[in-house]
Amino acid sequence: IVNSLNYLRIYGYNYGDGTYLGSSGDDCSWQLTNISENACTSWGNPMSELYYESLRYFAGQSATSGYTFTNSGSKDNLLGLPLASWVDPLNTSNYCAPLNVVMFNASVSSNDEDLANTSMSGIGSDGTAKSLTDAVGSGEGLNGRNFFVGKSGSSNNELCDAKTLSGLGSAAGICPEGPTLQGSWLMAGLAHHARTQRIRSNIAIPDDDAKSLKVSTYGVQLATNVPRIRIALEGETSPRVVLQPAYRLFNSSPQGGGQLVDMKIVYQTATATVAEGMAYLNWEDSEQGGDYDQDVWGLIAWRLDRNANTLTVTTRTVAESTNQPQGFGYIVSGTTQDGPHFHSGIEGFNYTDPDAISVSPSTKVNASGGCSNCQLSDAATTATYTLGATTAELLKDPLWYAAKWGGFT
Repeated sequence: IVNSLNYLRIYGYNYGDGTYLGSSGDDCSWQLTNISENACTSWGNPMSELYYESLRYFAGQSATSGYTFTNSGSKDNLLGLPLASWVDPLNTSNYCAPLNVVMFNASVSSNDEDLANTSMSGIGSDGTAKSLTDAVGSGEGLNGRNFFVGKSGSSNNELCDAKTLSGLGSAAGICPEGPTLQGSWLMAGLAHHARTQRIRSNIAIPDDDAKSLKVSTYGVQLATNVPRIRIALEGETSPRVVLQPAYRLFNSSPQGGGQLVDMKIVYQTATATVAEGMAYLNWEDSEQGGDYDQDVWGLIAWRLDRNANTLTVTTRTVAESTNQPQGFGYIVSGTTQDGPHFHSGIEGFNYTDPDAISVSPSTKVNASGGCSNCQLSDAATTATYTLGATTAELLKDPLWYAAKWGGFT
């Protein structure tokens, strides 16, 4: 294990020009909004698939062929990574040993929603990953409530706006970190099944043994990718409003969510009646690959006024090193018009705001308050919202649900 961790490297980085394009043959092009198998291989974080593979190991299965590699000419082999042979870890002598999976995640889950319709027969279930996860969502009381999520069933615009959750197994696109990255909550359903049902039936154990061949799951979330600006008045422990940075690249379908390279709080103050501040935001236009640097940066400022019962949010783009229309915006929660809003952008960005917000000046916005041919040189624009109860929530991290439903006593 230590040897494998020691050999892990970024693959395909060109030290000559600072990009992930180069001559590596990794197909990691500019402004990439989607990846295919075996391309742009330093990106993608399919945590549910990784977790499922660990359960298959306990179940006595063989390694999934799509996740293995040959020792001749593969990218893994070029890095020196070893390829372990799977050996069944359980038998009639040690079947009562406690089975545990500890999942560490240093990023946002992505690219694992395609596991949804996979049969879970390999770990002793008649269901699919989706059906097992739908059961967890129902038990958690999530169905019928509105959540900020990239996809929920047929509602799949990959924006962090409010979507009604019909089933946790069909939700994907974790907000605010990765609404466009196809990350799912499927590990939760797998974890609950593995905790409550025997992982395999080919080892005979006493009928009254309720503990053996069941897996406990633990989650360790090391970091998240996109910060949340929690706006509260002096002395308040809970925010009245939450702002989440948002970005959109409009070049081809699917539209891109970029990568937040840097964020700094310029200032923030709070009194008993007013809370205000400003943040600097720097976005990379490629979801993966590119050169991971500054493609567009700008400022977002806010002012919450308790007496006026309003929130004003001001955005302005300052510099760009890119092309194609791109939106510089945010997602708001805690007003009567929650959701994603873009009234600043570059390179002719256009956006129709579903909530028809009030923005001033109105020279570079359309009737909905969204961008109309927004350019870098545009003046700052300010949107005004009425404070109100939150109409949508954020789902917790997949590891949280997996640990809760797969790690209980």
